[in-house]
Amino acid sequence: MIEAFYAYIKTITALTIFSALACMLIPENSFKKYVELVLGLLVLSTIMTPFFQLFGLNDGRMEVQMMKGGLTYDRMVLEQREYELREEELLIDVYAKELNQKILKDLQETYKEILWIEADFCEEVTEEAFGALEGITIKCKTTQEKEIKKYTAKRYHLALEDIQVIN
Repeated sequence: MIEAFYAYIKTITALTIFSALACMLIPENSFKKYVELVLGLLVLSTIMTPFFQLFGLNDGRMEVQMMKGGLTYDRMVLEQREYELREEELLIDVYAKELNQKILKDLQETYKEILWIEADFCEEVTEEAFGALEGITIKCKTTQEKEIKKYTAKRYHLALEDIQVIN
């Protein structure tokens, strides 16, 4: 292990000395900066080689790692879409519960006999009408079905046929 480390240091030292001598021997012209760039990259790649080996990025494995990264990204995008769909479902559930509770409370202030309600609304999140009330089903223990239906239709701007009252 120590011999490998000494060989590594000797290689870097020899390459650095060679690069410095080559840069000194090349005349000053526009070509010199390209030679310095190539020699600098050579020294840098020599220095980084053990780190590439340490992280398994040598011998063409870098491309495999990049492909694995691409697959991971694709999976993340799919997981994000599944998360968004789940979030939409939760949003609809919470909205439905809140809407039902508020309408029930509001209607029970006028008609105490109402037991429960179920509101129908536009559940398509991408539509502009999302959340718009489309109908209401009311369960009550009274004979005032017509009055409850008329009151609810007027109160929530719905057609009478969009409201069902069940005994």
